[in-house]
Amino acid sequence: MEAERILDKIMWYFSVVNYSELAKKIGVAQQNISKWKSRNSVNAIKVKCRELGIYNEIFGDSFNTLTQ
Repeated sequence: MEAERILDKIMWYFSVVNYSELAKKIGVAQQNISKWKSRNSVNAIKVKCRELGIYNEIFGDSFNTLTQ
């Protein structure tokens, strides 16, 4: 699973429309999100999801089934 797709799921989860809004919602700088995307940093996104307590919602089977 690539970083951009995961970020799209997180944006959907938080009902935001751009990376700036997402950054505010999850408490990181927008530059972090841009770096995650450009470097395909899936592990960094996973770590942040664990910190936010949304790992299962983003990476779990039930969420994947709902969004496909």
